[in-house]
Amino acid sequence: MAFVGRDVRRVLSLIQSKKTGQDAHADLVISDPENRLVKDSAVLFEDDTYRKYIEACILASDDLPEIAALLGLDLDTLEFYSKVYYDAVGLTILQKVKLAQSCLDIEEKALKMWAVSQGLKFLAWRLGFKVEISPVEGVKSLYADSFFKAKEAFFSSGTSKSSQEALRWAKMAMDGAKILKSWVTDMDAANEEIRLALKEVNAGNIDFGDINEIYESNGEVFEESAVGDDIEKILKQNASSEE
Repeated sequence: MAFVGRDVRRVLSLIQSKKTGQDAHADLVISDPENRLVKDSAVLFEDDTYRKYIEACILASDDLPEIAALLGLDLDTLEFYSKVYYDAVGLTILQKVKLAQSCLDIEEKALKMWAVSQGLKFLAWRLGFKVEISPVEGVKSLYADSFFKAKEAFFSSGTSKSSQEALRWAKMAMDGAKILKSWVTDMDAANEEIRLALKEVNAGNIDFGDINEIYESNGEVFEESAVGDDIEKILKQNASSEE
C-alpha cells in the first residue's frame, strides 16, 4: 500500500547480497567498483557525519540541486547516493517521519525529526550558514510554536509540571502576539500618513527644479526648442528613411 512507504535501502541490500539484474544502480556498484560515482557515494555513506546530514537533508527537501549546493557535493554524486543508499525522495511527510523515528541513534533521530519538521533552512543554520529570515516571519513562527506548545501542554496529563509548562508557553505566545499587534498598528499608522500626504500632492505643488540648472550641473547647455518643430523634424527623418 502507498502509505506504508518503501525500503529506502533496498538497493543497498541488493549490493550487499550480490544480487544482479534487479536494479541498474546495484548492478553498476557490483560490476564497476572503481566508477567515480560508486566510489564517491560509498565514501559519503561510510562517513557518519556526511551520511547523517545527507539523509537529514533528503528528509527535509526533495530539491537535490539545493541540497548539493548546501553540502558542497556534486549533484550527480548526490543523486546516485539517494538512489543507492537512501531512496527517500518523493515520500510523504508521514513516511519521512516514520523513517526518522526508526533511527536507533538518539542524536541522528533528533536531527532527522527536526529536518522533517523545520526544513532545509534549519540544517543550513545548524551547519553555520547565514540564513535570512524576515523579522516579521520569525516572530510569526515563534508565536505559532508557542501557541501550539501551550495547547499541547494544556491537553497533556494534568500534573503541576504540565500546567506550569502550559502557562510558560502561553505567556510566550501572548508576548509574540503583542509584538505582532504593535507592528501591525505602527504599519497601519504609517500607511495612513502616506495616504494623507499623497492626497495633498498635485501638479501645483510639485517642484521639479530649473532644467537649466540640471544641464549646467552636467556641463551642458540647454537649448530650448518648440515641441511642434521637434515632432515635425522626427516625422520628416522617418519619412526620408523609408523612401
